[in-house]
Amino acid sequence: MPHPDRAHHGERDLSGAPGASYDIALRFRGVVEPKTYTGGSRDGSWQVGGTPAGDTANIYRLQVSDPAQTYYVNAGMTRPSNMLFCEALDFMKTVRARAGAMVTLTAEPLDALQIVNRDQSGTPIVVPGIRPAPAAFDGQFVQMDVVSVAVAP
Repeated sequence: MPHPDRAHHGERDLSGAPGASYDIALRFRGVVEPKTYTGGSRDGSWQVGGTPAGDTANIYRLQVSDPAQTYYVNAGMTRPSNMLFCEALDFMKTVRARAGAMVTLTAEPLDALQIVNRDQSGTPIVVPGIRPAPAAFDGQFVQMDVVSVAVAP
């Protein structure tokens, strides 16, 4: 189990009408090292459920408390864990949560290290529209923006 002071996270309670469920459209952008996850289902770098591989690659996880679900945002997009490069993220997904649910985004460096912000060819990755663009960020990050919230059918 990783040491708790190594993980970085942001969390929010979802307000709303008691008992109501909401579809939350989220946009994820950033620079991350790929991670292998087993089980669950995968769509690009988005992994619903599953288990992180037992290696040292960072885990980037979104958790919704109600209904309980774990999502990972850095599933190995072009290669599996422990490759010494990063990949850019820029995708949208919709998750469902009930009023009062806790939504938590966590970055968990299992070995307290980060792979340098470089792609497979050694070039720094710039995420357009996110500071310090047009310069590359010095490290890894995930920015999650709420695009919309709608009452679920």
